[in-house]
Amino acid sequence: MAKPVLRVIIGSTRPGRTGPSIADWIAERAREHGGFDVQVTDLAELNLPLLDEPNHPQLRQYTKQHTKQARYRRKGLTPTCFRFRFRFS
Repeated sequence: MAKPVLRVIIGSTRPGRTGPSIADWIAERAREHGGFDVQVTDLAELNLPLLDEPNHPQLRQYTKQHTKQARYRRKGLTPTCFRFRFRFS
């Protein structure tokens, strides 16, 4: 039986971000665990324009090729780890 895929998504795209080092740490721990096939996805590398689809994502009526291609990256995933950083003033 195939291992579930754990996709670690780096959501920050700004210069000087800390997301890649944190994602690498999470991915390494998951690999050491041995229960997952680990994939790291960096949104900065995907270079997706934001909010350029005319329909709500829930409808899955994509009109842009880049969105359709990104959808296939998510298809078939099982566990996913998101890491968010919130800044409070």
